[in-house]
Amino acid sequence: SVRDHLRTPAVMQAVLDRKERPVKEVRILASVAIAVASPGASSFLLREMSRDPKVGGLTAGDVLRHAARNAPESGLGQLVELAQVQHASDPNAQFGLFQSVEQGLQQRGLSLPAPVRDWGAGLVAGLLGGSDPAAGWVNVPLASGPTANPWDLQERRSADRTAGPVLSSIPHGESLTGTLRSAPFPAPSKFSFWFAGHDGYPDKPAPGLNFAHLRDAVTGAVLAKAAPPRNDEAQKIVWDLAPHVGRSVVFEVVDGDTAGAYAWVAVARFEPAVIRLPAVGLRSATERRAAAADLAARLGLKEHEPLLRTTALDGFQDPEIRLAAARASMALSDGTRSGMLAERLMDPKEPAAFTEKLGEVLAAQKSVPARAAVLTGLKSVPQRLQYRWAQALAASPEGAAELLLAAEQGRAPARLLQNTAVRSRLMAARIPNAEARIQKAVQDLPPSDEARERMVVSRRQLWEAKAATAKVAEGERVFTQQCAACHQLNGKGGLVGPQLTGIGNRGAERLCEDVLDPNRNVDHAFRQTLVTLKSGDTLAGLFRRDEGAQVILANAVGAEVVINRADIAERRESDLSLMPDNFADAIPEADFQHLMAFLLAQRGR
Repeated sequence: SVRDHLRTPAVMQAVLDRKERPVKEVRILASVAIAVASPGASSFLLREMSRDPKVGGLTAGDVLRHAARNAPESGLGQLVELAQVQHASDPNAQFGLFQSVEQGLQQRGLSLPAPVRDWGAGLVAGLLGGSDPAAGWVNVPLASGPTANPWDLQERRSADRTAGPVLSSIPHGESLTGTLRSAPFPAPSKFSFWFAGHDGYPDKPAPGLNFAHLRDAVTGAVLAKAAPPRNDEAQKIVWDLAPHVGRSVVFEVVDGDTAGAYAWVAVARFEPAVIRLPAVGLRSATERRAAAADLAARLGLKEHEPLLRTTALDGFQDPEIRLAAARASMALSDGTRSGMLAERLMDPKEPAAFTEKLGEVLAAQKSVPARAAVLTGLKSVPQRLQYRWAQALAASPEGAAELLLAAEQGRAPARLLQNTAVRSRLMAARIPNAEARIQKAVQDLPPSDEARERMVVSRRQLWEAKAATAKVAEGERVFTQQCAACHQLNGKGGLVGPQLTGIGNRGAERLCEDVLDPNRNVDHAFRQTLVTLKSGDTLAGLFRRDEGAQVILANAVGAEVVINRADIAERRESDLSLMPDNFADAIPEADFQHLMAFLLAQRGR
């Protein structure tokens, strides 16, 4: 009833004309006026909020969003003044209010007026160029299954009956994972912290997925480690670091458990105070700074492009902040800054959570060098990423045309064209003769093999579960027996197949695909040549050379096969690899684990 009365302009004006009311009346009127879409209701709410920031139980965001939707355009500057006065020293809080105002104006169909735009520009400068409230800490997503950043602040009790803030992985759900990493610091002789959380259901053995450890900042060696107490109350952990005093170290807390219960950890109260809890949670700080980068692009703040580029290239920043900064940098520079970012796409030192999404960001750019970097990367990344990057490329006419041409020329896997999503985008791009060109590119490919894909996934999961028990030395033995005849590694072995120096940079997921499904990603230079003889027999091998009246192939064990040219009825290149595709059956599972350990140890630039 009150709401319906307030919708009448004369009644709303009468409410505005009476400057003083009992507090109880003001609260009731404010709690109802938020549901009245009129300039008078906005004026009333803004006036009363300037007197009482919590009037009617409303938030400042509720009131400012309402005012942005309904206040007279001439009075929009008042929104900025109110937010700046109430949160003068807190740019994070102001940014949240700015987002509410921007949302309200978008719903109204208005562009940002000058006072609001200037407010946003100042907030971008403060959030990106000022001090980071989460400085000294970073979330590193797990390579085996990256999720959103789980780390935020919450209140929690400790065993000594002290309650206070902890940095925890539970606030946004227990299934999220990540590694919380501190900035490097010199190791003290003794280090203590309070640790809460779980490592699986308490009535079952701990799987060892959650823990805290101290690592050498240079070598990565683990110097001390602690399991979570399997308790909701934080317990004190003390490490004797006397043998490591002065070494540069980092403190890490790992939540690797994706379960929905008993799968979180939390830390606080470091002694000595060589590291401290951040002023805000990492998740909150990440979302604010990423949103600020996006806003810089929307507002066209080209003066901030150098800062955004620096942020995108900063390996100690959260991947989500870096990706937002990368998008903004390229948008503000019309893609001319894509080169530096493209160089990071296949950098093995970069976290997978960054490079996987960076490929999609680069693929979407109106920049030939950016798209070229993605096309080059398609030859080295796992199939699930190939599909994602290919779909991003095919989303623009230019990218779609370049992807199809690359697949035809063997510079990108032709199997991508069998993917329904990729194919539909290519067709939508209206490329001349697209359907016929796609059919020709995939005509010699075997159909997709769902059973093989399940086997590849199963072997990869088995590797992740048993990686700690695999032995590099045993893997070298397996490589020598099974692979060295065709593949050269560090100058040793045959040259029938690709050289494998630095192969570990590809990561476990892609290596499983290369070993177990060799026809999935066949480099053009290593496709089989099929020779049909006049006798009807067929030979297959890697073409090596022509020698006068003879053609020389190399077979699957590296031996050369000589064929008289006069005996050949037909010779053509296939889309298949010379490597046997039954490797999963050829070696025991244990040997496969050892081989993976050996191959992953072969890293380089």
